[in-house]
Amino acid sequence: ANCGEAVSEELRREFRKDARTSFFKAMNVVQEVMVNTQNDRDINISKTKRVVHSLIDHITRDESSLIELTAIKDFDDYTYAHCTNVCVYSLTLGVRLGLDRSRLSQLGMSALFHDIGKVKLPADLIRKPDAYDEDDWIQMQTHPQLGAKTILRNLKFDVHTARAARAALEHHINNDYTGYPMLRYQKVPINLFSRVISIVDTFDALTSGRIYLRKPIPPED
Repeated sequence: ANCGEAVSEELRREFRKDARTSFFKAMNVVQEVMVNTQNDRDINISKTKRVVHSLIDHITRDESSLIELTAIKDFDDYTYAHCTNVCVYSLTLGVRLGLDRSRLSQLGMSALFHDIGKVKLPADLIRKPDAYDEDDWIQMQTHPQLGAKTILRNLKFDVHTARAARAALEHHINNDYTGYPMLRYQKVPINLFSRVISIVDTFDALTSGRIYLRKPIPPED
């Protein structure tokens, strides 16, 4: 039994080490995508897909090793960590929903890119430590449209791009069509990926104590 426990503990350490590598690779990809977008440079989609597939492998093998990393809240740039967390949570939920690998890949990329529109907003607004005033919120609420436009303009069009653009546009629209942006025309059902990302985006914001909360809410609450 002791030998089995030792092997199991060694395997657990290996899983944690691999998960950490994949998590920080994902965060580096988010940073690269954001910086390249800001400077109108090409985005390496192949690298993005590879890192998403690496996260899928870890989640299907040992999801707890990745979930543990989402609890780290003291990163220098919240946006990169937030996008990575949202990707990990989305993929975890996607696996539980029984999505196949192809759809998990599309969901993971959509999650990584869901906030890309924020690079088009003033940096002072994104990093503002105080509560937002009305003008701040008006600006912030443009990021879904900016994100969808940026994805469609900067990426080669394929199913991953289409899914990511739709998720970027819809991830702040609620099931009753409150939220933002307001849809002017016929209200189509909110896409499944957008709904998944909306849920985990809110969860990460609440547990991180962002903007509208003075202190984070414990994950179990």
